[in-house]
Amino acid sequence: MPFLFRCPYCETEQRAARSLVGRRVRCPGCDRFVEVSVDDESHDGVDEEIGDPDDGGSDRLDAARPEPISEPEGASIGDDVSMFGGAPPAPLEPKVEIQRKQPLVDAEMDMTPMVDVCFNLLIFFMVTAAFSLQKSIEIPKPQQSDQPSTVVLEIEDNPDYVTVTVDEFNTFQVMTPEWERECPSEQELLIQLREAKRGSGGTAPTKLLVKAHGEALHERVVIALDSASAVGFEGVQLASYEDE
Repeated sequence: MPFLFRCPYCETEQRAARSLVGRRVRCPGCDRFVEVSVDDESHDGVDEEIGDPDDGGSDRLDAARPEPISEPEGASIGDDVSMFGGAPPAPLEPKVEIQRKQPLVDAEMDMTPMVDVCFNLLIFFMVTAAFSLQKSIEIPKPQQSDQPSTVVLEIEDNPDYVTVTVDEFNTFQVMTPEWERECPSEQELLIQLREAKRGSGGTAPTKLLVKAHGEALHERVVIALDSASAVGFEGVQLASYEDE
């Protein structure tokens, strides 16, 4: 059964249900929360004082009936519901903002620095590269003769020539008019050619004859020619021979 209580803030009487005793409700007059207590009941027992309408109690009933309470401005339906024991409105859910994905931007790579680095490396290697010096010696063309073996024998006996023979086993052999020595390696060939170049008896040979067997490797013949150029022989002739 509802009863009247007085708001301690605005000093107005308000109506509330007995089930709200001890709870905090919003006062429609001042829009503040007020705790309803039994001590605040200003008209407790009003119903008992109201008599029967037949005994003239209608006048007392009209006098005891409280005036209607006007709803203050700004009052909401939710406030009235909470005042009379209704369930409070559910809190609003927080607004979720959906972030839109930004459009993907095509990534571009500038190749200009890479091209510059490649050109710099190319120039660096071109400048610092050690180029091998290609040496060459002039070999006179063989002359057409009906007696080639006779010419070879004359050259071998000539003190101005040193003869290097490459046999079928690819072994070097250095011959001069004074001595004849076998050279199993390229280093030994260079040593013997330098000694032959110094000469003996005041005569220093300046030319070289390379005799290669038909079964000898071309590589060994080239080694003999390069060794002659390294030692300093001015003229080199090349001849081939076969076993008789």
